Amino acid sequence: MKKYKDIITDYLKNHEEHRIKAIDIYNMMREEDCNVNKTTVYRNLDKLEAEGVLKKYKLADENVSYYRYVDRQAHCDTHLHMQCKRCGKIFHLNCDFMDEIKHHLLAEHGFLLDCSDSLLVGYCADCQKEMKR
Repeated sequence: MKKYKDIITDYLKNHEEHRIKAIDIYNMMREEDCNVNKTTVYRNLDKLEAEGVLKKYKLADENVSYYRYVDRQAHCDTHLHMQCKRCGKIFHLNCDFMDEIKHHLLAEHGFLLDCSDSLLVGYCADCQKEMKR
């Protein structure tokens, strides 16, 4: 049988483009007949965050934590991420201008950008189309 940490990691990997709450993970595990409680889920999420496997974040206007898998091959610490406020989908902003942005922020504003914790929030193209209807 898989360890809880492995189950959680696999779930986050398979849903890396979406914002995931602890309750989503708990419900998935219960549906998979895992005999788990919420405390165990939170404890494993804390361990995975400490290991750098996932990121925990909150949106400014919400009082709930979300989790996302950190793909080390994607070098998530070198670029920004964008999240749609409507559908929750997460996008990697891995563009050539990232070095330019970092340089500008440091040179003009004395601000050293930490991309690993940076999340731009707005509306994705699909949701913009839906909202215009």
